[in-house]
This record gives sequence, structure tokens and C-alpha cells, in this order.
Amino acid sequence: MVFRPFSWIVTLGMLASALLIAFRNPGYASAPAAFAPAFRTFGVTVRREKVVIQRVTLEAQPGSVLERLQASMKRLRVQGRQIVSEDGSPFVWRFATGFRLVDYVADGDEAAAVAFLDWAAKEGFTGVRVLSTLCCWFDLAPADGQRALARLLALAQARGLYLEVVGLARRMDRAAMVSHVRAIGRICSTSPACAAIELANENGHPTQQGDLTDRGFLRKLKSLVPAGVPVSMGSNCCGQDDEHEWYPGGDYITIHTDRSGDAWNRTSHLRELESLSARTGRFVVDDEPIGAGDVDQPGRRSTNPNEYFARGVLSRVFGVGATWHCEACLHATVPGPVQQASATAFIAGTRIVPDDVLLRFQNVGSVNSPVKAFKSLTKSGGATNTAVGAFSGLGRSINILALIGVTGDPGVVHQNGWRTRRVLDERPGVRVLEIVR
Repeated sequence: MVFRPFSWIVTLGMLASALLIAFRNPGYASAPAAFAPAFRTFGVTVRREKVVIQRVTLEAQPGSVLERLQASMKRLRVQGRQIVSEDGSPFVWRFATGFRLVDYVADGDEAAAVAFLDWAAKEGFTGVRVLSTLCCWFDLAPADGQRALARLLALAQARGLYLEVVGLARRMDRAAMVSHVRAIGRICSTSPACAAIELANENGHPTQQGDLTDRGFLRKLKSLVPAGVPVSMGSNCCGQDDEHEWYPGGDYITIHTDRSGDAWNRTSHLRELESLSARTGRFVVDDEPIGAGDVDQPGRRSTNPNEYFARGVLSRVFGVGATWHCEACLHATVPGPVQQASATAFIAGTRIVPDDVLLRFQNVGSVNSPVKAFKSLTKSGGATNTAVGAFSGLGRSINILALIGVTGDPGVVHQNGWRTRRVLDERPGVRVLEIVR
């Protein structure tokens, strides 16, 4: 049908009521006969106080908000070490964890899902990482996840957000895993809002089936996903380092980075993701780093917003995807003020250069690097006038140098005609310079 300018608000509202009733009892459900005219407008009939949903086809009027929305969201694809829109334009993977969103929709609590999606869109995230099934701190059966996923994708698309859909996060036999991955692959293939499928969350975790460390079985699961949907084979955990591709064969790589150590060393360690991307020639995502929390928990949560600013900056310097993780994100609830500060800082870091700017990382002292040397905290042993790391990113329109764990003047020595032009942003422990030549 076509939206009519004088009736679409009323009829769509009535349709929503019909759908709510029908979803509670698929096929037939009780409904007031008074809704019959609006139902028929949408291809829905009412018989003896029963509603039968025959078809729902919404066709956008030329120039309408719906048409612009549908046209603006492009399917993503992996192109070498980048992820891009289907037209080849750059895309910044600036995601947040929102594990419980599918579960909310499956449980009929769509308002909770909408609240988190609205927050993520307002903050400037480009997508959300969600679970399509889970065993533990909330129970999401595969069938329920499959039933709710399409609706959540539609809600995300309406807000300009993409979803990374995690396929497996509970013990299931092989047949059940095959069935579930096939189902979510089919659903994702119909929506441009599905950025990608991560086959499993931490393949080797005790809550997972041991089969998910079998590379042959992972390849079989990947083959079930339609070719247009990027697939990661899963992620490391449980003693596996974050510098290698443990489950090769995916279209992109998801890494759970080391959460140990101090803020500046674990942040500078993101350099290893750039190295992994360079070695494999594929796009890499910092998939589930140390999460923001209301209290510091060594190896688990951090309250330092400057750390998240630095992670955002380095994701752009290294050309890797970045997912912001937090305590509130586990249940996909809007963060309180402490975690919100970290989210805001992370977004600012990822926007240190415009989204259409691609930076090429240059290592300190390399032939083409703008930086010959600096006073390293590790090498000097001093606590002042040093930095833990210095990372250059060169682009067509702007070039930057990110100093991480910096105090005072770390004595940066430029080479190849480069010099510092100005400070782009500075926060405790982080200084970002624009460099020119």
C-alpha cells in the first residue's frame, strides 16, 4: 500500500496494535472489531473478533522521510583492510555494545530497546553489537532471537544505526548451531542495517560448545551466511593472546584486546591490531575492550574517560574498527554519568579527523615516518617529559601525531621535513598534534 497523507498516522498506529496482538499469538489473536477498517487498509482482516495478518507492504512516497531513510542506509562490505559502504565510500566503525537488545524485542519490551538505540544514535555511534542468543545472565533462546532480529534491524535502520550480530553465545549441538546461523544469515541478508555477523562470542569460553574452536566447522557455518553479509569467525579469549588470528577464514577479524596493565600501556597495545591487519590484509575490530564502569575494577572496568578518548583516536590512526564496551552495555541500558563521560570521550576520539579521512599509520623511526624519536617512558624510566607511545597517521587532508601516556614535553624529534603545526586536542595523558611539512 501507499501511505496516504491524511490517514497514515492513525492507520499505522492501529496496525501497531494489531501487530502487538498478533506477535503474542502468531496467526490469530483477540482484537476489537472496531480496528477492522484500519486493518484492511494494511491488508489485515478481522473475523469473529480474530485478527489475521495477511500482508504488510509499506511503500514510501517519493521524497518522503521514509524514502530518504531507506535510500541513505547502504549495505556495508569489506574491502581489504577497510569496511566501506556498498558505493565504496569510507565507513567508521564506531560501535557500542548493546548485548540485550534482541532479548528486549523478543520479550515484548521494545521500549527498552528503543531507549538504548535512541541514546546510541544521539551520541554519534554508527552501530551496536548485539547477541542473537545467550545462555546466562539473560536467557535468549535461538528461536526467540531469530523471531526478534528482523524487528530490531528495522528499529536500528530507522535511527541510522548498523548492527553487528553475534551468532552463538550458549552451548548448542552442531545441528542447532547450523540452524541458528543459517536463520540469522538469511535475516541479515535482507537488511542493509546488518553490518556483519560474528559467528561466536569468545569461541573457547566455557559457556560455548567446544565445536566452535574447530576451524573446519567454523568454515561450514560461514558458508551458511549469504555472500553479501561480512562474517567474522569469532573472537579470542581464555588465555589466547590478542595479537593473532585464532580462527582464520573470515571476511574480517574480531579481537578482544588485553585488559590487563595500566591504561596507557593497554591503550598503546592497540598497535598490535594494526599489525594484525597489515599481516592478514583484512579489516580488524577492537571488539570487546576493557569496559567503562562506575568504579575501577582492574582487568575489567575503567572509570578513566581519557583512556577511551585515546582508544578512539588510535582506532582512526591505525584504521581499525572500535567498539565501546561498558557495564551498562551488558543489559543495553542507557549509561549513568560516569560511563557517559567515557562514551562522550570515545566518540570525540573517533572524530579527531573527519569520517571521510583515511589515515596511514607510520611507525616511529621508519623511513617514511614524521617522527624519528621521542623520550619513551619505558626506555627512560622517568615519570615526566615522556610518553608511552607516539603514533602518526597521515592522510590526504590532515596528518596527526597521537602521544599516549604523555607528561610534559616528550622531546619529539621530527624527520623528513615534518613539524608540529598545532595541538588538535589535549586531555590528561593524551595529546593529539596536527603535523605538516
